[in-house]
Amino acid sequence: MEKTIIILALLGTASLCMGQTKGLHKWSEGLQDLNGYQIVDPPRDGPSFTSFTFSKERKTVRKDGIAYSYYDVTAAFRPELSWVRSDAMTDGTLAEIRQDFDLLEYFARRYRDTLLTTSDKNGAIQMEYLNRFEQARKQVRDGADLSSYSLSAEPFDITAIPGTKSRRGGGMTVGAYSSLPFGSLADMLSGSVGATLGVDRRWGRNILLVDFSAGAHRITRHYYGLWGIVKNDRVTPSVLASLNYGFELVSTHAMRLGLHTGPAYGGYLFMTQEERTRFVGGPGITEGLYLDFIIARNISFIGERPESADTSLRFRVYGSHLWSIQQQGLIFPAINLSVSLHFNSHPLNKR
Repeated sequence: MEKTIIILALLGTASLCMGQTKGLHKWSEGLQDLNGYQIVDPPRDGPSFTSFTFSKERKTVRKDGIAYSYYDVTAAFRPELSWVRSDAMTDGTLAEIRQDFDLLEYFARRYRDTLLTTSDKNGAIQMEYLNRFEQARKQVRDGADLSSYSLSAEPFDITAIPGTKSRRGGGMTVGAYSSLPFGSLADMLSGSVGATLGVDRRWGRNILLVDFSAGAHRITRHYYGLWGIVKNDRVTPSVLASLNYGFELVSTHAMRLGLHTGPAYGGYLFMTQEERTRFVGGPGITEGLYLDFIIARNISFIGERPESADTSLRFRVYGSHLWSIQQQGLIFPAINLSVSLHFNSHPLNKR
């Protein structure tokens, strides 16, 4: 009767987890004969010796513009560590090894299914399934029914696994920003050029957006106010921070459209003729809309739990109204534009 050794050494487990499967003979390659085994002469303990293990590889499948990432697991053995005695090169020995190979593939598929919703960083789950294989192998040798371990003929399709997106998630945004002032500052400041950075959290269609934007305006003429004379050969920076509630009106695989409004704080930093800095601004409010064009989507089954992620090009147009504390309530309105990359992710419900 065949003797089987299962490789559970830490070094071997770690290399398999990283996808280093060089030298393994996989179940999908079939086992037509015993020529891949080392041939040894008697006496040896048993007619054959097979070093079974799992082949675990990270794979990505693309369908309908979505990249699906997962761990593919299959039964395998190491030919360089497996041998058969020269007087045991029979059809009976080959049939027993094939039977064990099919049984190991059954547990490899169960292990693969488990990895779709669970992480196995330390290899404990892999060891558990290898131990289950060894127990089932002994039971089959003792006459247990093998039909309960039959293999499905249907090919595995990661894209066909049903599941729904969680109602919660979040993302971040980074990109270019411009602010066009109106009102009392429109005649003395040009539009700004700058950058924006933001984060968001979502619960269904409800979104909380937090962002910070900064830019630089060119002063187009002299101006005199409570802060002194501002010369037209200078550049003044502006900042705007806001906390917005948003509601998503449209959400498809290709785009998202939503409205938002919320409190803000911002202003302008001027340098006077006396080389003194003056901050002009205060609290306010913003309101506007965003439009996301999704350029890449990924569903990942790697990690603690599956998640759906996408990268989109976000266009945002919103107005801001700041009340100047220094200028006795003077309102500084502006139209703000931004083009940025938005990185969004949602955990997936358990499948």
